Amino acid sequence: ISLNSIEDGRIGQHERALIDDAQAKLERQANTLHYFHAPGMSMTEIVRELESKAAEGVCQAVVLDYLDKVQPSRSQVKLFGDNMWERQGADVEALKIFAEKNKMPVLTASQGNKQMQDTGIRTRKDIQGSGAKTQKAQMVAILTREIVGKDGLKDEQGRTLADPGEYSPFIDLRIDKQNRGKQGVTIRQYLIG
Repeated sequence: ISLNSIEDGRIGQHERALIDDAQAKLERQANTLHYFHAPGMSMTEIVRELESKAAEGVCQAVVLDYLDKVQPSRSQVKLFGDNMWERQGADVEALKIFAEKNKMPVLTASQGNKQMQDTGIRTRKDIQGSGAKTQKAQMVAILTREIVGKDGLKDEQGRTLADPGEYSPFIDLRIDKQNRGKQGVTIRQYLIG
């Protein structure tokens, strides 16, 4: 379904059926998600839990929100001291080893630095923390949403999509690094909140 059709509200019965089918598929999968609350844990502890779930056959993919919050293990403190950037690189390497060993996709999220708020093209240098995180990653995708200006954002029928000061429902997804494929590609998506 084209973004223009969604934006303009020009969705026919066929497109509505496609959207409804996609939503139903997502809802059927919702009960297969396993949430693991890991504040204060090290990557060693997190990977140990992931290994356990993979061994049980109940883990086919991993999404780790906020990689920057992972705590150092005792061995990392001894090895890296206060150098959290090296530790973050080691954390990504541990996840990468887990992913390769278990033939499983692992997605991590990390915040942007203060320059990420600037306009222009965002690249992996705008990610908060170490370059080691992105150097070890197979792919880096940067998602950004602009803040809507003083006139707000409306569709062609005049319906409000976002009020002034809100985040736009449009997400720019930039493939900034990819070991197998094209880089520098930006895809615009529409977030149905």
